[in-house]
Amino acid sequence: QAGLYGYLHLGVTRMRVKDYHGAIEALDHENRIYDKFAETWFYLAQANLALGNNALAKAELLQARSLLTDPTGKYYLHEVYCEMQDAVYLSEVNNALALFPQSAHRRLSSY
Repeated sequence: QAGLYGYLHLGVTRMRVKDYHGAIEALDHENRIYDKFAETWFYLAQANLALGNNALAKAELLQARSLLTDPTGKYYLHEVYCEMQDAVYLSEVNNALALFPQSAHRRLSSY
C-alpha cells in the first residue's frame, strides 16, 4: 500500500517512460484513495491526450482547473518554502485547455 501521493508519483513516472495505460491505472488508483488532487486530474488528462482520448482529457483538465482555483487552496500540492515534486500550476492547465477549440470548451465546461 502506497502513501497518499504514491500512486500519483507512480503515474507520473509511468508517463515519463510513455507507459500511458500504466499511468492511467496508477492515477485512477490515486483517485480511488482521494479524488481531490488537481495534479492527479492534470496527469490523467496528459495520459489520455497521448492516447487520443481528447474528450476525456478535456473533462479532466476542467476538473484540475476547478480544484486549482478552489478558494480554500486545499486541493493541490503546495508548500510555502519549496516546489513540490509533480506539482501543477494553473498556467499549465490553462495552456493545455487552450489546445482545444473554444466551442468544445463551452460544451464541456459544465463538468
